[in-house]
Amino acid sequence: MSDLARYKLVVWVNHGAGYNSESALVRCAARSRILAGYLRAGGKLWLSGRMTVAATRGDGNGLGADLTYPITDLGPGDFAWDYLKLRSTRINNGKGVNAWDLLHSVWPFPGVPAVYDSMVVDVTKLPLLQHLYDGISHSDAVFDPIDAESDPEFEGDIDTLYAYGAAGPEVQGHGSVYHGKLCALRWHSTEVNPIHGRIQWFGFPMYYMNTEQARKTFRESLDWLRQNDGPVPVSHLSATAVRNDDAVVIRWDVTEGWENAAYSVYREASSLERQQVSSVFSGQSHYQFVDREVPAGPLSYWIAEDERTGGRSWYGPVTVLARPGELKPVLAPVEPNPVVASARLAYSLPRAGHVSLSVHDLSGRQVALLVNEDQESGRHEITWDPVASGRGRLAAGFYVIRLQAGSMQHVQKALVLP
Repeated sequence: MSDLARYKLVVWVNHGAGYNSESALVRCAARSRILAGYLRAGGKLWLSGRMTVAATRGDGNGLGADLTYPITDLGPGDFAWDYLKLRSTRINNGKGVNAWDLLHSVWPFPGVPAVYDSMVVDVTKLPLLQHLYDGISHSDAVFDPIDAESDPEFEGDIDTLYAYGAAGPEVQGHGSVYHGKLCALRWHSTEVNPIHGRIQWFGFPMYYMNTEQARKTFRESLDWLRQNDGPVPVSHLSATAVRNDDAVVIRWDVTEGWENAAYSVYREASSLERQQVSSVFSGQSHYQFVDREVPAGPLSYWIAEDERTGGRSWYGPVTVLARPGELKPVLAPVEPNPVVASARLAYSLPRAGHVSLSVHDLSGRQVALLVNEDQESGRHEITWDPVASGRGRLAAGFYVIRLQAGSMQHVQKALVLP
């Protein structure tokens, strides 16, 4: 889990059903601050699945999660309170005890603008006993209102997304106290400097929903989560990186009280995964590391901070431009990806010249030529429509987008959905 920072977005599905309190979620959210550190560094999280709130709370003995429901004592210091924004005095989970409380559907929460469309459980995906009653067990529901935004010191904006559609009222002819309760929300910052990255919480597993309905919600959720709110500020660590001939000098300072944490430097290049490049530093307030094995091209550096409690936080990136002779054309990641209707392809050219932008299947066969002309240096952007490929709509699957400028090229992958 210490490698979370290489990802801009984590989609976390919790599989706990009340029988095993030991999970990666409780280890990262309650017994250490790994997940909190990831979010404070700008990471984004979509948490869904079974017993999601209980799985973020330690049992007090360091043995696992406290799976007791209802949860009535959430407060500052709890992951669900601080990061999921579940600032409620009562969150419950029927754990499948009563068939009429099983989750049969979710629908836009009443009284607020609808964000996502309704979804209904596909009973063919359910285990036998739940199949008989048309619903999912172990889903969380918020019984008391979320009152976070009434707090004048609360930062950000909460969207209440889904209401709990209980199987009792919907298909069994029986009432349920869960019916209509909040079971999904999302949060994003409204400030220039967010306190942490975007959050979306679904108190139920998406897998059991109708496939087409779930697919649409999944795409729209990713589009929202990929939006940027701005850089997350660092309160006690500042870092710089300067290219010096064939090396890069990284310097960072920490404020008083953080000298006993352990720090290490990671490097990220456009074609390589993030990797540790320094030994561990500790015991000072001013640090310097010289990276002498520098690959070509632009680079990003991150500082990993390991606390004695076991938590890890990431600070960065600190970027270093390529040397003038190393400048290459850059093709940005396809947005959105996966592609349904159309996508934005943005690229930058270090110098003027002839440019081609083409689409290829995984066998290397060119299926579309999008740009084939001389262009000026700088940033360029086009819209790619898989339908307008000249050969009818492209079949669903992975494709390679290739930018060629002179003798240099850059590629990105895209997944086209039906």
